[in-house]
Amino acid sequence: MKVNNTSANQLPVCHYTHDEDVILAEWLTKGCKTHNKNYVENGVKCVCDHLTSFVILMKPEKNENNILSLLTQVGLSISIVFLIITLVTICVFKDLRNSERYKILRHLVIALLCVNCFFLLLEVDVEKESIACSVLAGFLHYSLLAAFSWMLIISTDLYMKIKRPFADHSKRFTYSRFFGWTGPAIVVAVTAGITRKNYASDECWLDTESGTIWSFIPIVCLTNLIVIVQLCVIGYVVFKKSKIPNQSEEEMQMFIRIRNMFHGILLLAPAVGLSWIFGVIVIFCDWKVVEYIYVVLNSMQGFFVWLSQCAFSNEVRQGYRKRVSNLVNDDSSVATVISVTYNRNRVVIEHM
Repeated sequence: MKVNNTSANQLPVCHYTHDEDVILAEWLTKGCKTHNKNYVENGVKCVCDHLTSFVILMKPEKNENNILSLLTQVGLSISIVFLIITLVTICVFKDLRNSERYKILRHLVIALLCVNCFFLLLEVDVEKESIACSVLAGFLHYSLLAAFSWMLIISTDLYMKIKRPFADHSKRFTYSRFFGWTGPAIVVAVTAGITRKNYASDECWLDTESGTIWSFIPIVCLTNLIVIVQLCVIGYVVFKKSKIPNQSEEEMQMFIRIRNMFHGILLLAPAVGLSWIFGVIVIFCDWKVVEYIYVVLNSMQGFFVWLSQCAFSNEVRQGYRKRVSNLVNDDSSVATVISVTYNRNRVVIEHM
């Protein structure tokens, strides 16, 4: 339906009524969704779960959307900066590059960086029902599945190290890369192939009407459930092992490493996975409070990742201390060479 009456501060909204007297009727919006993006060119689409008398009324544009958009943009920008800092930190220090834990974490950070960048692109005015909109939805779908896959890989890796502490776990990383990056691509390709034109919604995200969203929600819930169960098991084993007396030095070092990794994942899991529980609630319930919580938590993922994996990490702090001590030693060595050269030149001049 085309809308001719336009205003810079008003938006068209679908309304309905049960009253026979249309003039004195009370027009409601419950049960109806209005697709009014670029409504001047594309018109307005009303999607309701009932059949009554419908009309499109112009209502003042709410500031809530602007506030949410501003929060999203600021939060995503901060998140991207901290994700880049985390990625650079992992790549700079040799000990972190060679660590199995940080090898897996590097892939998670890359996936989250893609998620944040694609979410930021959603704030750009992309034409609905266009190829660009569908492509953006596909990339966002893929990067989110990849992030959840690598979160599951991190949790499973620690779980296996708890169950078999002295086994060789390096070979599993090869299969993890296939699962973390290829698995989500298969899901996205199959979903897009089945739904085709109904893959993306007007908001450049998975369409709810065609059921495309169900290729994402069960994976989110199942991944969170598995991670929570694994963390509970890991926490129980760590607690039990801390009570065992007369442990060997090798067992103690292994226990300390596993405990540190457990603390890191315990802080990482809510940042990556549990925030999307609010996202699932937002899809089915129009609760503004939950929407604000979801936007804040989801847009600050990068900060939480940096906080849990860098700021609170003993390995990262040791890496920075070594780097600073090496710089200090290099400066002192240069100062010593300059001093010796100066003294030698002075002796030569005095001798002459």
